[in-house]
Amino acid sequence: MTEHAARCAPAPAALCAANGLAVVAACLGSGLCVQSGNSRLTFGNLYILAFAQSGTGKGRAFSFMCAPWLSENQHRLELWKSETLPRLKAEAEIARADLEKAKKQRKSAATSADEADAATLMEKAVMALEAAEDALRAEPCLNIGDATSEAIGIALAHSPGEASAIFSAEARDITANLLGRYSKDGKGSDEAIYLQAYSGDPNATTRASRQSVCLSHPRLTVCLSIQPDIWQRLAGDDRMMESGFLARCLAFDTKARPARPSDHSMPPEVEGAWGDLVSELLRTFHDEPTPPRIIAPTPEARRLLDALETESADAREAGGRWVDVAPFAARLAENAWRIAVVCHAVTHGAEAGSQPLSAGTAEDAIRLARWFFEQTLALLGPVRHSKAQARLKRLLGLFDQPGAAPEEITLRELTKSHGFTIEEIRQFAAAHPCRLRIEVKQPGPKGGRPSEVLQKGDFTTPAAVGPALARIVEERHGPAPEKTPVS
Repeated sequence: MTEHAARCAPAPAALCAANGLAVVAACLGSGLCVQSGNSRLTFGNLYILAFAQSGTGKGRAFSFMCAPWLSENQHRLELWKSETLPRLKAEAEIARADLEKAKKQRKSAATSADEADAATLMEKAVMALEAAEDALRAEPCLNIGDATSEAIGIALAHSPGEASAIFSAEARDITANLLGRYSKDGKGSDEAIYLQAYSGDPNATTRASRQSVCLSHPRLTVCLSIQPDIWQRLAGDDRMMESGFLARCLAFDTKARPARPSDHSMPPEVEGAWGDLVSELLRTFHDEPTPPRIIAPTPEARRLLDALETESADAREAGGRWVDVAPFAARLAENAWRIAVVCHAVTHGAEAGSQPLSAGTAEDAIRLARWFFEQTLALLGPVRHSKAQARLKRLLGLFDQPGAAPEEITLRELTKSHGFTIEEIRQFAAAHPCRLRIEVKQPGPKGGRPSEVLQKGDFTTPAAVGPALARIVEERHGPAPEKTPVS
């Protein structure tokens, strides 16, 4: 299906595949998960951000891959409006009439017993009216689209298993909401519901002007196709970084080129098989989420995915290659588990809950998770460089204090008082040996422990470069061997 959609659009196969992953993830809702740890269940919902310029076929790719999901959404909405909505409106009117009747009965009550009977009727009428009005708000919604966090919460509350999706081929407005379009001062952000609905954490929203919404285990799948300039806004916003929203996302540049005509036609049997799979998964897992079906991984599958988690943890340790992108690396193994659930469902369909997760599926999921992670790191490259330069400028500025410029600053002071990490300081010193160097100061006459200090200066003179190069060589290759005296 992905291959044919890519040729029909035409658009990159990666974009079509990402849309397909998201559709399957949304079909699973809260109904399918994997036993990813002794006391840990991981569901298959994904957050995918695909970046492509306008006019590159991203809309057509979205239409081909998401057609069964969007068609089912429209069908359910039309059925609800034609059959369920009139009945609910009638129930609400009957409840209002019963309430008015009970009010009149209470007003004309001759005895306390009559008054108590009328109060009971009023209570029943109020409960019936609230139930009808609540049901009227439960309009079926498989795709929420452009909505505020409050509206997303309401849609999730009325969805089976509190699970729904946000899909869009033109997601500029959705990202504007994320970045705080509706906040009072325009400086707030709206990602809290996304964070909670990614992990299934409880959410409660209370407003004086509307009914409270309480979610036990919300589950949201997100797939947005966005222009590249939006990535600059998201990645450049500290709130999106610090909250962990972007770290949860599988973000990639589609590298889509301007669309050209295509005479390729979608084979009916391929399109039909894709639609049947989406329908089957939707009815089996999304619509019947309680209790969720739990996939048991084979020992080899668990070993592979646990090894990825260990690798990620090691790379986030001091000196590791992913220290500066630790929040993103921390999600690598988790996203691999999530992708594994989706791949497993594609393989086994409605029987996915009763089949073990194979090593082959785990390998495929790890390969996909690594690809997305590498793509995200590539997108982060300019942002990482810009932030590192800003941090370096701030560090150098500490040596240029007006009237009291220090010659050196202890690493302890830099960490305790200025928010730098030891690893960060060492990286700056290693990257700029002509401007910064770390020296070990021995204790004075009163004793104590040696301390490391950072010095700023011009270390390009031969007297400075010689010892610096010697230190680098010794750190990398060990001390030089002692020379044997020549007799």
